[in-house]
Amino acid sequence: MEAQGVAIVGAGPSGLAACKAALEEGLRPSIFEKSADVGGLWRPLEGKVWESLRTNLSKYTCAFSDFPWPKEAETFPKAAEVCRYLEHFAESLRPHLHLSCEVTAVTKDEANCGWQLTWREAGEMKQKLFKHVVVASGIFEKAHLDLLGLDSFPGLVCHAADYRKPEDFAGKKVLVVGAAFSGADIAVDLSGSASVTIACGQPMWYIPRYLNGIPADLAFYNRKPKPKQSAEESYRQRHQFLSQVAEMPTALRAPSDWSRPPFVCISDHFPEAVRAGKLSVAEKVRQVTGSTVHFSDGSSEDFQVILVATGYDLDLPFLAPEVKEAIHLAQDQLQPVILSHAVWPPEEFSDLAFVGLYRGPYFAVLELQARWVCGVFSGRLQAPGEDSRRSSLQQAWALRNLGDRPQFPHSYVEMAEELAELVGVHPRELESPSHPLHHLYPDIAEGPLLPFHYRLLGFGADPDTAQTAMLECREAFFGR
Repeated sequence: MEAQGVAIVGAGPSGLAACKAALEEGLRPSIFEKSADVGGLWRPLEGKVWESLRTNLSKYTCAFSDFPWPKEAETFPKAAEVCRYLEHFAESLRPHLHLSCEVTAVTKDEANCGWQLTWREAGEMKQKLFKHVVVASGIFEKAHLDLLGLDSFPGLVCHAADYRKPEDFAGKKVLVVGAAFSGADIAVDLSGSASVTIACGQPMWYIPRYLNGIPADLAFYNRKPKPKQSAEESYRQRHQFLSQVAEMPTALRAPSDWSRPPFVCISDHFPEAVRAGKLSVAEKVRQVTGSTVHFSDGSSEDFQVILVATGYDLDLPFLAPEVKEAIHLAQDQLQPVILSHAVWPPEEFSDLAFVGLYRGPYFAVLELQARWVCGVFSGRLQAPGEDSRRSSLQQAWALRNLGDRPQFPHSYVEMAEELAELVGVHPRELESPSHPLHHLYPDIAEGPLLPFHYRLLGFGADPDTAQTAMLECREAFFGR
């Protein structure tokens, strides 16, 4: 039996990007998705989003490189709109989709030089041999519920992934544990229907979606040269900037040790809700005893509902034990797997790759990962050499073992730029005055980093679409 084709596990953004990249490379992809349709965590009912959720990154960052949002779309779309965007992106990919198919096992078949994929479909177990496998099932899979004594709580315990609308908690006394992105916005959403307290652990800066009229992501992420400085100097500089743009009512603890990595939460309404007394702020949860929650400052209070918003643990139950061991899968929210370039397992599993399986996956990065993986599988691009793999793995281990751990494991800009070089789509060539697209170079060098930059040239280029999207962004926010 000959192993053929590429199996892709998951039909969220990463899986869809991998499918499209595989088709561009002339490969034969098959996506396996356990839900009834595409979208992953963005699906309104089966996913992990609530009704009022909006992206905290603009539509110019939450986009595939050759599939910009409609001009009339809101700058920060709601979750249901993101799901529709992904459904539209997937229209041409539907012949390759296997929906309501839950992958239960991915095992190496040495005899046939491939991977045996097992899945459940309509109550039946099925199998097929594939040459390559892309794991794109996402990091938002297993709810992290690590509170001492939580099993003694007699009331309702739920995770942010289960939350949909405030009416479900009307009149209840609710404790939200965790005050980062999901926790802060859910607490505000609940505050009109329930009595809400939010337990804040990690001090962080709270900033709005817009900074001086520009989406925060477009203000933060660019290619402008950064000064060479120590990590501590960089942290202090970032804290200084964030302290000037953050909204910090007195009830919220701002980061005080500027020698450590800054933590940031983007929320338009959380600081004002705290300032206005619409919700109460508590210290970190120390322990739960029955209905009573004890906080780190010695205070305690009774609640009817505990809603945990402390993130997720990566869960890959379908992977063979030897693969899990090889990638050092751990319950570590910052660095759950050790992969070369956040993509590749050890060389003995060279026909297996991971896309979007790192904390904080941005569309541009996961799409570039998918393009690199499929280019390697097709033989058009090179896999990383031994020295490159070794260096990347050392960096991955160093990150896992860091004492002062950052909020996210990678720099978005640096990660995207490195991948673009590997894929052969970096727009640096436009710097030459003789290049026909040289007129775009000022936007690339000085403006925000956009996914569309990686479709201007190279394999799979779509310069017309990319230019149109770049121009729209420029006219909307930069007026030139």
